[in-house]
Amino acid sequence: MSNGEEKAAVQLSKYDVVLQKSGSASNTTTTTSNDYELAEGLQHIGNNRFVVFCNMNLPQFRKASEPAERDTVVRTIIDNIGNQCIDESCQREGKFVDQESNAELDMHDVMQFVRKTLQRQEQESVVEEDLKKRRRRSSLLRR
Repeated sequence: MSNGEEKAAVQLSKYDVVLQKSGSASNTTTTTSNDYELAEGLQHIGNNRFVVFCNMNLPQFRKASEPAERDTVVRTIIDNIGNQCIDESCQREGKFVDQESNAELDMHDVMQFVRKTLQRQEQESVVEEDLKKRRRRSSLLRR
């Protein structure tokens, strides 16, 4: 898609993941995939589902040693957002949508966003685990 070409607005469903440009990116004229984050202050089912799917798949992402394995985890999350299966029938339901333009993001941007989100969660979980270990050691020393 060329820079002058605009993406068509989409109708939001409850399964869509609504994204916004990062604060630092809102002043630029071109948006790269790293410029997106979950829309703040938006209680949306799709965003909540996305967070749950990321949390569910984080252990597999952490175990993955090769980039291709990590991409498989990323694609699994994207597929889960995109497909709503009830019984034997699956329908494409969820999309990744830019809140400002109300346009669906292309797959490259979605892959980068999901990968970045998982990497951030991975870093946060490592810090959290380290804090728990320190607290345990501290409590054992006080005894």
